[in-house]
Amino acid sequence: MSINRFGLSSSILKRVQTWFISYTKGFEAKEPRSGDMMALKIRHTHRVRRAVLDIGGELGLEPRELNLADMTALLHDIGRFEQYERYRTFSDRLSVNHALLGVDVCRREHILHDLDEETASLILRVISYHNLAAVPMDETPPCLFYSRLLRDADKLDIWNVVLQSYESPKKEQQSALFFDLPDLPNISNAVIESIRSGAIANVGDMRTLNDFKLMHMSWVFDINFRRTFEIIQERRYVERLRDSLEDRETAEDVYRRVNRHCRRRITGEECSMERGKDSE
Repeated sequence: MSINRFGLSSSILKRVQTWFISYTKGFEAKEPRSGDMMALKIRHTHRVRRAVLDIGGELGLEPRELNLADMTALLHDIGRFEQYERYRTFSDRLSVNHALLGVDVCRREHILHDLDEETASLILRVISYHNLAAVPMDETPPCLFYSRLLRDADKLDIWNVVLQSYESPKKEQQSALFFDLPDLPNISNAVIESIRSGAIANVGDMRTLNDFKLMHMSWVFDINFRRTFEIIQERRYVERLRDSLEDRETAEDVYRRVNRHCRRRITGEECSMERGKDSE
């Protein structure tokens, strides 16, 4: 099966863009005190869209394919707004799975009513997988491709958002972004062992803000496209995460491991799911 079977017209994308603006403004109007958090997620959504188009363009996607990728980025965090309104947190562990809530919102609002069933199902599955530890390997090649594209783009901007907060004065930091984890010097052994084995740290193992920072460093092990690694390098994400840790010995050890992985993926090994691979 080729991913070229799937695409989206510009008119449908524009219609959903208009709906997105109206839907999110409704939350800002109802919850003026939460305006900053709502605005943060709106800005995040648009930056993820730009990243999807950047990576997808580098991969040579056609316009209709780029539109479809853009649609998944536009809707991937649509559940965040209801999540924060209901629970006052962005922690799925303390509330609900925001990706599945987003799928419910799309269905409830009939957002994809003018798409064929197969394309609508693809988009909803991509949304539902974007925050999983891994995409189910029994999925179709198109779903795997668009899921990995979205996940790369999403990680790029989450790194951007959390680093801006880490690098701000403590009184300006948004604790909701860090799942309200305590800022203690402790680091969980399970988090370190995951990184040493070349795996993403498990959210369930996080106990402190330091664990959270290390988990974000471990995300490089789930990056799929060479262009994403180039952006990571350009923005110095790994170095900046290292510099945010007070435990210098642990920070340097983790940095060496993840930086070595990034260099290999840019200069040596093929990145998984590049354009034309695993797409048929």
